[in-house]
Amino acid sequence: MTEKVMLTREQADGIEHLKKRKFSDESIIGAHVRNPNGWLLDENAALNRMPLIRLVDALRSGYEVEPKYQVRDWVVYRSFDAGNVIVKIIDIQYVHSRVQFETLSGWKAIRDIERHATPEEIKSEKERRLWKSIGRKVGKFHNGDFGISYDGEHPDFVPRLIDLHSEGKLLGFYPAESFISFEEVDSE
Repeated sequence: MTEKVMLTREQADGIEHLKKRKFSDESIIGAHVRNPNGWLLDENAALNRMPLIRLVDALRSGYEVEPKYQVRDWVVYRSFDAGNVIVKIIDIQYVHSRVQFETLSGWKAIRDIERHATPEEIKSEKERRLWKSIGRKVGKFHNGDFGISYDGEHPDFVPRLIDLHSEGKLLGFYPAESFISFEEVDSE
C-alpha cells in the first residue's frame, strides 16, 4: 500500500465536500481528468490545478492534512546536517513554501518540518539554550554553584544540585561564574 498523501486543509475539505454529495472516487477522478480547473464551487476550488496523480493517490491511499504552522510555533525540523532539531519559527512565506527559524540561518523548506514540538521537547530545548548561554552542557554543575529548590532548600553541593535537577525539584541556581567578589573593591 502506498503512503498517505499530504493535502492542504482546503484540498481535504474539497474532497470531503464532494464525498458528502455522493461523488464516487471514480467520478471525482473522471471530472478532474476532463477539466482539472473545473472545480467552480468555493467548497472544492482548492482542487483546481491539483496534479491528477496526487488526487488519485489521496483517494486510493488516503490522506493527511498538512498542519498549519505560525510564527512563534516550536517545531521539529529535519536538518540534513544535524538531524531533527527543535526550533522556533520567526517568519513564514506560504507562497514560497518556506520558513525561517530563530537559531538556523536562511530560509528552509516547510516540507522539512516534521511536526509541532511537544511541550516536553520545547521545555528541554529552552533549558538546553539556557545552559548553553552560560557555556555549559545541561545539568553540568560546578563547585561554587548555589541552588534554590522548590521546597526552600539552598544547596551548594554539586551532587545535591544534580539530584534536585534530575528530580525536577530545582527552581534555579546561581552559577559560580556570576559570583561578584567584593575583595577587589576593598583592595588598593
